[in-house]
Amino acid sequence: MAKEADAEFEAVSRRGEALERIRALSESLLGDSDSAVFEGMQKELERLVSAMSAGRHVRVEMEGSLPRGLANREGRSLAWELLSAGTKDLLALALRLAMASFFLREADGFLMMDDPLVDMDPERQKAAAEALASFAAGKQLILFTCHPPHAELLGGNLTRL
Repeated sequence: MAKEADAEFEAVSRRGEALERIRALSESLLGDSDSAVFEGMQKELERLVSAMSAGRHVRVEMEGSLPRGLANREGRSLAWELLSAGTKDLLALALRLAMASFFLREADGFLMMDDPLVDMDPERQKAAAEALASFAAGKQLILFTCHPPHAELLGGNLTRL
């Protein structure tokens, strides 16, 4: 019984050591890739925000990995709480597009959204529609809206339900 217990203990110890090596390797890989993922997405996020805001906002202020506000070319910042509903929607849309672009890179996949233009003014709607069209050039994009002007602006294959 003692020999069997020793053998079982050795087997469990070896599995534990193997799991520890995997955990340590995973942690080191994730640590390296997290910063690359974050930096890549932040650059794409800032590019999209700048394009969709006609250059009014060129930098996304981050708190950790979360957007906390936007800054203009002069460096003046507006915190999230001070952004208009349309600008918040613009930032949220840019974040979704940046994340989808980053994580879907070469993979097959699609993005589905419901009424992404609702609280934006007409100028931002047009810029957002261009960003969505650019995304849709490389990946499948499915959008739902109950606003006929938005459907016309977004184009694509319209299906009326």
